[in-house]
Amino acid sequence: MQQQRAIAASRPRAAPAAAPRPQRARRVACAAGPLKLYTNPGSRGKIAEFYLAELGLDVETVQVDMRGGDHKKEAYRKLHPFGQVPVLDDGGLPIFESGAILIHLANKYGKLDPDALGRAASWILFANSTLCEALFGGASSKREGLLDTLESILSKQPYLEGDEFTVSDVAVGSYLLYMPLFFPDSVPLRQRAVWDYAQRVAARDACPQSYKDGVAAAVAKGGGGGGGVGGLFSKISGR
Repeated sequence: MQQQRAIAASRPRAAPAAAPRPQRARRVACAAGPLKLYTNPGSRGKIAEFYLAELGLDVETVQVDMRGGDHKKEAYRKLHPFGQVPVLDDGGLPIFESGAILIHLANKYGKLDPDALGRAASWILFANSTLCEALFGGASSKREGLLDTLESILSKQPYLEGDEFTVSDVAVGSYLLYMPLFFPDSVPLRQRAVWDYAQRVAARDACPQSYKDGVAAAVAKGGGGGGGVGGLFSKISGR
């Protein structure tokens, strides 16, 4: 028995199994489901329409009659618990808030890598909060400060992230294009590079016609200096 134990002890031990390598995350292509956008002409749904068109996606657009109370109906509240617009129904998945819609579309259909999606999300959230409030609800000094910073960026490159148009430009450009649409006397802007940028965004084939019309009217009359824009925030936010 002792001899058997000695023989067993002398045998080389098997090497421990190697720890499994952690798998790298990989993107999984998502099948496109039926897309339905709930919106109305006075909402930020135009921003979502813009990016949907840029991506070349087929979408059914449903106009929500806010005056008629469509947004208060139980069926609609299942899509948007607060009864607002826009809402994107992506194959049964409701996404509300225009910024969230852009991020969802960029991730699923724009196929952005994580770094690119992070950059885009930064600009989208900036547009929907900081820029929107400063342009249409904040003090003029704050508005001018933000526009001056954008001027510094856009005087060096045609678009926010460089030479290529991205979803970031859909977000920021759309808010700039609300200015000539609702308050034509507020344009052209003192920040020339920003105004030129807004016109480049409006020239995109996918840009909503209402944005194009606002810029065309401002350009045709040569624009104007100053002009109050304080009430626009209320108009586009539904408040």
